[in-house]
Amino acid sequence: MAKNETKLKVEDYTLSIEPKVFKDLTMGKTKVVIANNTKEQIIAGQVYFVEFKEENTWKRLNINEGVVFDLIAYNINAFSSREFEVNFKVTPYNFKPGKYRISKEVRQTSNKKEILIFTEFIVE
Repeated sequence: MAKNETKLKVEDYTLSIEPKVFKDLTMGKTKVVIANNTKEQIIAGQVYFVEFKEENTWKRLNINEGVVFDLIAYNINAFSSREFEVNFKVTPYNFKPGKYRISKEVRQTSNKKEILIFTEFIVE
């Protein structure tokens, strides 16, 4: 590891979603929260990805087709968090029962390193 390189810990950046369990007919707006548990600022955008767990493998879903995201970079200060709204209703995907995870990319402002963070949810 280089002298100025820091090693990331799992808890440095976290992503959470509420609720954790959805009924397939109630898929709609939800909130995800990115927590920055470090002493440096990070940046995150509105874009997110969803994956479905099938046979112990995560498969990225093409749910953002036709969905427009504003390309805005939101600052998340050290030891703080930011809430984002996600609307699953506008996605062209029929959520079947199973385990999913949502991911968002964050970027460290000091070295521009991109980090993908995840949180899981269930559709019943």
